[in-house]
Amino acid sequence: MVQEAPDLKGRTIVITRPPSQAEETGRLIRRMGGRPYYLPTIKLRPLRALTKIRNFINALEDGNVDYVVFMSVNGVKYFHDMTRKLGVAEKVKGALGKVVVAAVGPKTAKALEERGYSVGLVPGEFSSEGMVKALKSMGVNGKTVYVLRAKGASPMLRDNLRESGAVVKEIYIYEVLKPRGRRLEEKFLKDLYAGKIDAIIFSSSQSVKNFFRMFESKLSKEELLSLIKDRAAIVAIGPFTAKALMDEGLEADVTPSQYTFEGALLALASFWMK
Repeated sequence: MVQEAPDLKGRTIVITRPPSQAEETGRLIRRMGGRPYYLPTIKLRPLRALTKIRNFINALEDGNVDYVVFMSVNGVKYFHDMTRKLGVAEKVKGALGKVVVAAVGPKTAKALEERGYSVGLVPGEFSSEGMVKALKSMGVNGKTVYVLRAKGASPMLRDNLRESGAVVKEIYIYEVLKPRGRRLEEKFLKDLYAGKIDAIIFSSSQSVKNFFRMFESKLSKEELLSLIKDRAAIVAIGPFTAKALMDEGLEADVTPSQYTFEGALLALASFWMK
């Protein structure tokens, strides 16, 4: 008997990613036979971090950096944009070639490589926990680790590396905000009431928090939770996202073993096949 390949069979999947990244996930959904539904719960904004980037570059050139960690594609993009703005992009590429550059996952690694950076480490588990394990296996005691990431990110990576003896310096190069979109919010609630939403995918704890903030003035949290539980499957990419959902009173139906959107969609399709 030939096993049926997992697909989404015309189901409507809500994507909570920023608009700049949502279409990539939309293509994956359509390829698997589903319908993407765009509800951005995150807006990205670069921070004014040029002075910190200059100091970081000086530390690189002085040989005072051992590891440089990128925790997202967005971090790569905004970092590269800043080096270009400073006119030091090529110099930075050369300096980073002398240290270990770590990317949290294959897409972050690809974003680095597309911009001319060499990647020396991608953990087997695409998460903060996976990054900690991978760096600890290489030895971080007494080493200086720079982490380029979003403001307000979980301190788990920093704290665990410091406990292992590393000197950790975080540079926040962008922030995550709640977008404004009253019409989108109203349309989503209308479609949710009508049973037109089959699943919602959350990829970060911030996307979860912002989602609930978006609707707090429109209906009670209890009503929103009841609506979602009755009508939609919930997908959490990664344990921190799953925990953020639990903190809001919502349990994930699907948590993929691979913390990627491809893994999430395959796990969701398999969930519906059971």
